[in-house]
Amino acid sequence: MSNADEDALRAMRAASPALQEWWPDGESPRSWQGVTWSDDRVQKLDLEGSGLEVLAPQIGQLQALTVLYLDGCPLKELPPQVGQLLALIRLYLDDCKQLTLAPGAKDGQPAQTTVAAYARLLIVEPRKDSPGQLHAFLLANPLALPAFFKHIVGDLTGDAITDWLGEAIKATPELAHLTAPDGRSITDVAEEARLSRATAKPDEDALREIRAASPALQKLWPDGQSPRSWRGVKWSDDRVQELHTSWTAGWRCWRPRSGSCRPSPSSSSTAAR
Repeated sequence: MSNADEDALRAMRAASPALQEWWPDGESPRSWQGVTWSDDRVQKLDLEGSGLEVLAPQIGQLQALTVLYLDGCPLKELPPQVGQLLALIRLYLDDCKQLTLAPGAKDGQPAQTTVAAYARLLIVEPRKDSPGQLHAFLLANPLALPAFFKHIVGDLTGDAITDWLGEAIKATPELAHLTAPDGRSITDVAEEARLSRATAKPDEDALREIRAASPALQKLWPDGQSPRSWRGVKWSDDRVQELHTSWTAGWRCWRPRSGSCRPSPSSSSTAAR
């Protein structure tokens, strides 16, 4: 008897001629190339070299997936259901030359930052101006609720999303009664994010000043993105703990001293990534 992950894999195969060649018909998905199972769930999916050209929305049903290799696949886009991959810790997109990622997603960033960007695309953007529809959608789609909280936790470091959430709750008070898997409400998340933003602001401002002073960092760190999502920046307790810019000329890995973050005076050595 097949389980949900097997059904999801079969749907992905049916949507892709490349996977129909990669995964033989008549065989169990448990034996398919590149699929690693653990406790009856797909834990790792390695499709590098498969020629995958269409990633079906059923990818979002692989709730235990932690590693996804799509290197070299001629994909043009990823489905919004990537926003449901809350267990994903590694996403490999090397040499996907035709791929355009969702706004807020970038190759090389942490996998869950990409997941949050696609959660926004899947859940929030189509209903951003209709909080009542958003509430109804979340009630009707329980799998989307953790992804929704992933989105707001990931994005509430900015004033715009905070303002939107506050207005949405005013328009549809029922939103305030939704709870995350860890038991927190949306209002709890918003308040925690407000406090977190206040704590993190000195380091975020310092990083912006560092970026403004360096043309190399202006290329490395995209304008308009939160410093929390910038490549090589490691946060802990809302402060910058480590900064890896060893691949940028004139910079190396450094740890901030007390106060605000500061560049290393040396550029001759680099730390291991």
